[in-house]
Amino acid sequence: MSHSMTRALDRGPAGGARRHLGAVKAGRRFCGLLSGSRRYRIHSVFARALNLCDEDGREFLTLLPLSRGCGATYATLALAPEESFLDFELVPGLEAEARDGTRVQLGLEVVVDFSSALTWESRLSTMAPGQLSEANLLVLRRALLETSTASPFRGAVDGSDSGLAALLDALRAAVLAADGTRLGAALASLVGFGPGLTPSGDDVVVGMSLARAVFGRARRAGGRRDGGGLWEAGVRGVLARTHALSAFFIEEALAGRSHEFVEDALGCLLADGPQETGLAAGRLIGVGATSGFDIGVGLYLAAEWQRRYAWCSSG
Repeated sequence: MSHSMTRALDRGPAGGARRHLGAVKAGRRFCGLLSGSRRYRIHSVFARALNLCDEDGREFLTLLPLSRGCGATYATLALAPEESFLDFELVPGLEAEARDGTRVQLGLEVVVDFSSALTWESRLSTMAPGQLSEANLLVLRRALLETSTASPFRGAVDGSDSGLAALLDALRAAVLAADGTRLGAALASLVGFGPGLTPSGDDVVVGMSLARAVFGRARRAGGRRDGGGLWEAGVRGVLARTHALSAFFIEEALAGRSHEFVEDALGCLLADGPQETGLAAGRLIGVGATSGFDIGVGLYLAAEWQRRYAWCSSG
C-alpha cells in the first residue's frame, strides 16, 4: 500500500490503525453527510468504488479514485493505482459518521478528510443546447461500434441483435406517438435488463433521461411548457423492477445530474467539436464493465431522436 497516498491517522478502540484518505473533489450532495444532518452507511464495496446509502436506502453517495471522475453525488479520493477499497476491511452496513464538518469515519478503520476538497461543478447546469451536430453524432456512434465492450446493446447498435433492436424501435415508436401504455411496456422490458447493480437496460435509460433533462431545462428557461412528462412518468413507473442503486442513478439523470464522464460526453456532443466529442466518448465508454457503453447508447439514441424528431426539446 502506498503511504504517500494513505497513512495511519491514529489507533482505533481495537488497536487497529485507522486509514486517512484525502478527498480531492466532492459534489454538493456531500454537505448532508459532512454536517451530520443525514445518516449514511456503507452499501457496497468494490476495488475502485465505494457506495454509501442513507437510512431509507434511497439516496446514495459514491467514493472513487481521482482518475475515475466526480459528480454531484460523488467524491474523488487520492488513492494510488495499486490501492483498493477492498484493502480497508470495509463491509456493507458499517456506519459513515461525520466528524467536525470536514471528516467522515467509515467503520472503525477509515477516516476520509474533506477539508481540502474542491467543490465539483457541472458544466451542464448552465448549458443551453442548440442545433445538434451530425458530425458529433457520427463520432459517438463510431466510438460505440469500434470498442470491444461486451454489452448486449452492441447488437442493437450494429443491428446484429434483432430482438434488442426491435425493443428500441418499439420504444421510439411509443415516445413519438406519446403512447403511455406502449411506452410503459417498452420501458418494463428495458429497465432491469442485464446483470449487476446497474443493469445494461437501466444505463441506456440513464443516457436518454439525462439528455431529455438538459433539453427540458432549456425549454423551461425559454418559457415553453413541458408536454406532460410522459417519459419521466413512464420511467418512474418501472423503477421498482431494478436495484435501489440503479433506480437512484436513473432518478438523478431525470433531474439532469450524472457522473462527470457522462455529463462531459453529453456536453461535448451538444456544444463542442468532433475531436472533443471523441475523447469524451472514449472516457465514458471506459466506465465500468459495460455501463459507460450502455449510457453512451442512451445518449446517442436521445440525441439522434432529437435531431430527427425534436423529441427532447418538444417535451
